[in-house]
Amino acid sequence: MARIQTPPSLISQVRGNVLIPDDLNSALWENGVKVLHERAVRCPCEGESSSPETNCNNCMGTGWVFVNPIETKALITSINKNTRYKDWNPDFIGTVALTFMNVNRLSIGDRVTSLERESVHSENVTVRETVHLGVTTYFSFLTYKPKRIDSVFIYANKDVRLGKLASTDFAIDSFNPYVITFKNKPSNGVASVTYEHSLVYHVMDIPHDFRISKEYDENGKRSTTDLPIQAIARKKQYMFSESAKFVGNDIFENSWL
Repeated sequence: MARIQTPPSLISQVRGNVLIPDDLNSALWENGVKVLHERAVRCPCEGESSSPETNCNNCMGTGWVFVNPIETKALITSINKNTRYKDWNPDFIGTVALTFMNVNRLSIGDRVTSLERESVHSENVTVRETVHLGVTTYFSFLTYKPKRIDSVFIYANKDVRLGKLASTDFAIDSFNPYVITFKNKPSNGVASVTYEHSLVYHVMDIPHDFRISKEYDENGKRSTTDLPIQAIARKKQYMFSESAKFVGNDIFENSWL
């Protein structure tokens, strides 16, 4: 049987509410930014193989689905340490601290999308092709859901300047917003796409998963209440490197709330 620690003397100690959750929630709501929080759920399509099915219409081959979206507010602050006179550490790239109200619940992998801020991302994508009813479609998966595509460049050879595609030579797919389609396939099979998108983070740690405060009513009766929760999150490109493998035209929605 475990021993019990002897408590300190509480005689003459003033008992009061040190932290008031309602005040903290109000301050967070006033100073936070609008975000969309989605719960991360592992897709069971992988079965006993531990590898997701590449043609799954639920996760598009990534092994993850995101459900029960809720619009709320959060404080987003950088946690990149002070690098002055210190070696720069790449481990903090794209990492932020997220603080939510005490009514929100977070789990590892959850997706948090800013509804007020945008960023620009440039990436090289492999151009794939699929044939349906005799029609060939050239397409690529993007890391983020693009709002606007700034430019698309293709490469011919080292002695020729990059070719910039006209806006009529590519388009965002009407079924899957993470897919860009092309009129033609580049000679080396790769395109450079630069686009604007909403900031997207994934929860990687919850250092304050257990954070409570004591409350006392007018009769001195004590109770506990949850305080705002803080999580460490990272941009999707650093957290989930696995991109979609399937251009699903009928992506299923698995939310239940």
